[in-house]
Amino acid sequence: MPGKWLYLEFLIPVKDYMTTLKFREFNFEWGLPLLIAVLTYFLIFRTGTYSDDSIQFAESLLNVLGILFGFSIASLTLLTTVTNDGIERIKKALTDNRKINKKTINVYQLTIITFTFLLLLEVFGLLLNFSYVLIALFHPALWEEKWKLFYALDVGLMAQVIAINIRNTSNIYFVFIGQF
Repeated sequence: MPGKWLYLEFLIPVKDYMTTLKFREFNFEWGLPLLIAVLTYFLIFRTGTYSDDSIQFAESLLNVLGILFGFSIASLTLLTTVTNDGIERIKKALTDNRKINKKTINVYQLTIITFTFLLLLEVFGLLLNFSYVLIALFHPALWEEKWKLFYALDVGLMAQVIAINIRNTSNIYFVFIGQF
């Protein structure tokens, strides 16, 4: 399948992530961030006025996303290179009715899928924030008109990244203490 959709291979892990997501996970990783973004827009940014300090918000989020990206890479590296009883156990343990291409996946595959999706989301967030900085520098009129929407999207994205990081960190914890 990777050769079929030239340069769109990154959508395969997104599809796999979405098909393996349970309702409670969806609420935590998508619903809660969306609620936070909407509340942020209507309660905080809607009444605010643009200032030069608002561009620093995007620049600081670039730093935070960069740190979270590094943490996710380190965690994924840990999962794929370490061999211990916990990793071997989750490679053998099948998930409860989570399937990809009609095949039940194991807990290890589910964890790798979630981390891969998180990495793609963080890259998207980095690109988005970088584009905010470029828009603010080269098209200040557009930035002054749309900055509230940009920041509401940004806050939602950051909330989603944090929610998925919480889930992934918890999963790694349970793998290594043997509770999975």
